[in-house]
Amino acid sequence: MESIIQPQIDIRPLLPNYVPEELIGRTDEIDFLENEIQNFMKHGACTNIHIDGVTGSGKTATLKYFEKKYPSLLKYVNCMGLTREKEFLSTISDTKPRTTTEAIQKAIDYFTEHRNILVIDEIDKIADTQTWNIINHIYRETAIPIFIISNRKDIDKTIPEDAHKTLLFHKVYFDSYNIETITEILQQRLNLSRFYFEDGCEVNILGVIAHHAYESGSARTALDILRFIVLDANTTPTTKDIKNYNDRLTMHDLTSQLRRLKPIEQRLLYVIALTQQKRSKNKYLTTGSLQDMYESRFQTISRGHFSTVLNNLNNYWNLDITMFKSKLPQGPGQTTQVVLNPSFADQLLQALSQINDEFKEC
Repeated sequence: MESIIQPQIDIRPLLPNYVPEELIGRTDEIDFLENEIQNFMKHGACTNIHIDGVTGSGKTATLKYFEKKYPSLLKYVNCMGLTREKEFLSTISDTKPRTTTEAIQKAIDYFTEHRNILVIDEIDKIADTQTWNIINHIYRETAIPIFIISNRKDIDKTIPEDAHKTLLFHKVYFDSYNIETITEILQQRLNLSRFYFEDGCEVNILGVIAHHAYESGSARTALDILRFIVLDANTTPTTKDIKNYNDRLTMHDLTSQLRRLKPIEQRLLYVIALTQQKRSKNKYLTTGSLQDMYESRFQTISRGHFSTVLNNLNNYWNLDITMFKSKLPQGPGQTTQVVLNPSFADQLLQALSQINDEFKEC
């Protein structure tokens, strides 16, 4: 690894929360959202929107772009780290109310006066019946547009029936970035950072980084790898260096996500990963078989609870898990088709072993 010192490097364009003047690869999504915001500015109303897509697909960056463009029009709140409805309400109303009832009224007063678009990022972190009912109440009282951001594909199913009648969301899906777009994003941020690779190396290096990040479709992963390289002042990173950076980031992200799961969800994911790691011709597993594997290693669990946890994992991780009526000779019932990339299964097992000793046998 060859290193040099480069003066006046600006690391900010490589940080996850940096919003450049131009967002690459999201022209259609930006045009749609711009049109809705213009409708609100002209007519006082626009569509409620659910922005969906995988982590690192530019969802938050796009809304932060509009917050920067219209600072007095969008009220942005990120729910990461918020644990109670009152905390959420305090954040959106910029007040410190004593009770939830007072907090709801403060939020209504705020949006009645300011007429902002309410943007709720990471809404899946607080999405339960009570929170949705509060959001619905604010919407009914103020008629302000609400934009929600989530990578949970079925977040609308958490909305209670009564709220569903008024909180109608148009879904805008952010596809994963392709290699070419990730490379273009990297080039833009590298230019803004004023960091330079040795002559002739730049195109190849950015291409290799983009290739590694493409598995997740995440520009965030690519930028994190590039940031590591810049911080190390590594002007000639090898393919092996880039792979090592990527592996470190992948493991860090996995362990962070796994720590947010409940113990029972961690254990079920462990069993799924084990079955996928050892899978040969047995591609299909019945729900009962998967439950038996779980109970043989951990604890007894009711079929209903087991199915609920399995579906929650599917929604959180976007795993390829589908439930359908069994057509197997065993008779009626449900069959679960569980498919994980074997290399991802290996990574899951390694990450789980890092966060809890009970998984170290893998």
